[in-house]
Amino acid sequence: MFIEERPSRQKLPRPQVSGVVYFVTLRLANSLDPDVVNRIYTARKRWLLHFAIRGLNPADRLPVAHKLLFSKLDDLLDRSTDDQLISRVDVATSVRDALQSLDGTKYQLISYCLMPNHVHALLRMDRSVEAHETTLGEQPDTDSPLADVLTTWKRETAERTGIAWHPLSFLQRVRDYDELERIIDYVDYNPVKAGLCARVLDWPWCSAREDYPSKAFDFPFDNSIKK
Repeated sequence: MFIEERPSRQKLPRPQVSGVVYFVTLRLANSLDPDVVNRIYTARKRWLLHFAIRGLNPADRLPVAHKLLFSKLDDLLDRSTDDQLISRVDVATSVRDALQSLDGTKYQLISYCLMPNHVHALLRMDRSVEAHETTLGEQPDTDSPLADVLTTWKRETAERTGIAWHPLSFLQRVRDYDELERIIDYVDYNPVKAGLCARVLDWPWCSAREDYPSKAFDFPFDNSIKK
């Protein structure tokens, strides 16, 4: 399994301090056909109805549909050959610098991966940021608890390179350590899954090559949610 390619991560003790962890995905403006995206969002209604018929309680329907929607969109992004400007070294360098520039101040950057047309990042936000559930799917940056961070990333990289970002971002609140580990592995493995490289460590624009995952367990989760 790909996880064996990396140095093993030691799970550190989990001190009881607050922290809110988010999994964020940003994509370029023309990375996906809008009609295809609309069909996927239409399908979410069928998923939610299906879950209701199966008897899944309302509190569980939204997270399951949210993950299905993300999976569909991310698979499309991995296969798309449109708007792949992040493949350019100058653009990738600028995006990586933007992610790292606020690390240690606005957030802790736990893990990241730059793909040709989208970016995944795991962030532990400052304890002053209130945790709340996000709407199903992508949402405007102005409506998210990460609005200032996402706006800064997109503005700075657009000014430096001329790239255009999609105005919506996909957010998922990470609820526990098991989910955190699964997402870190997903982020690291994304280039292999997309056929961009044979091994995780062959991809130059991913935190698997760095020390970010080892810091993931320094901070526990704040499970409080603002409805």
